[in-house]
Amino acid sequence: PAFGGPPAFDRAIADTLYPGPEEGRFLGGVPDFMGIVGAPILAVGVYGADSLALHTLGKSFVGNPNADHELLALLEGYGVTMTIVQVTKLAVGRDRPIYGLGREGAPLRDSEATLSFFSGHSASSYYLAAFVSRDLADFLSAKPLSGSSRSAKFWTGHVLPAVLLYGAAGIVGLSRVIDQQHYFTDVALGALVGGALGNVAYNWHFDEEGRPRRRYDPRAEVRLVALPGGMGITGRF
Repeated sequence: PAFGGPPAFDRAIADTLYPGPEEGRFLGGVPDFMGIVGAPILAVGVYGADSLALHTLGKSFVGNPNADHELLALLEGYGVTMTIVQVTKLAVGRDRPIYGLGREGAPLRDSEATLSFFSGHSASSYYLAAFVSRDLADFLSAKPLSGSSRSAKFWTGHVLPAVLLYGAAGIVGLSRVIDQQHYFTDVALGALVGGALGNVAYNWHFDEEGRPRRRYDPRAEVRLVALPGGMGITGRF
């Protein structure tokens, strides 16, 4: 590793949470899948469907006139987050615990073996938790809870979505330590970076009432474009 191996407390936490080679992956590998595949696909699918409805039907499914802006803001911040993760992983080169601690039954070393620092699963999960919880809080406060008390808006509109989404992200991070794919510091930094950038991305584009701080250029529309080997989305805001 570029700055040395993990500290002693990291190793101690990994040893404490290690269930042994016979136990298999934590919760059957569901948190592992959701952290880097399932949750991003679900989030982009929901935001993408709402944006597509806005452009094809003239109204998004939830009546959001900024659905296309939200989709691009989500993708922009997620792309920045995962780029930072990958650059750091390659620059540091820390062994995953399953190799660094010599766990029995570890698979053969491959190109992923030295990509422990820091956790992409945690960064991905916490980014989505931060962005979506902020967006959901603004939607609930402006629509279903618009006539509710300030207390109801706070607890139901803001606290509840945050607890559920950050809690789910926390399970993903825990699974990565239990499965010996990351040390605690890998997961903690991933959570910090992902959560911070999720909030920054949302706050950069939207105010406290969920309204865009900047509008799209009226001459440019968000649209799908053909790219070599697939499709892409383009626009300017």
